[in-house]
Amino acid sequence: MAKIRLNSAHWTVLTNPVYHIATRELMDILHADLEDFRNSLLIYADRFRKVLPEGTDVHSGRITRGMNHNRCPYVVLDYPRLVTNGDFLFFRTVFWFGHNFNFSVIGSSEFKDVFKKLQLHLSGEWLATVGHPYVWSNRPEDFKSFKEINDYKGQEWKIAKFFEYTEFPRWKKLVHDSLMQIIDAL
Repeated sequence: MAKIRLNSAHWTVLTNPVYHIATRELMDILHADLEDFRNSLLIYADRFRKVLPEGTDVHSGRITRGMNHNRCPYVVLDYPRLVTNGDFLFFRTVFWFGHNFNFSVIGSSEFKDVFKKLQLHLSGEWLATVGHPYVWSNRPEDFKSFKEINDYKGQEWKIAKFFEYTEFPRWKKLVHDSLMQIIDAL
């Protein structure tokens, strides 16, 4: 049997509950904050319904969380969102611990018209990627300027804005403004 070797960081995580308690508390705080944020956006439900594809959930959304997005914890709000028969359109806010937070729109090929419309009307500060597995990435280095995507052929797609945690105190305004840019562009 091989001997298990732990470095000092492993030993600290194994023996000290502070990291685990803080992570759980932070996830609970972010979950509650995302619920409040989603609830504040419900006043726009009629506006969202007018510009988004039929069947888009503009009333509840979905909050998920986990411990292993590329080995780090995360909390996600998908609002508004549409999932039908394998097709999807997510308006996603992600807090990816140790990395960044971001707002993105992720769509399947069924919604390539949304991608094309956004590409025409959004500014160059948005980043984009197309094709699997990159649409599920939250690493800015997997993206390029939205305006540089010339070879889009109807694959899954994602456009995003990434924010450093130094911007965290303003996260609600940053995400709200990003969502409204998308809605205005549609």
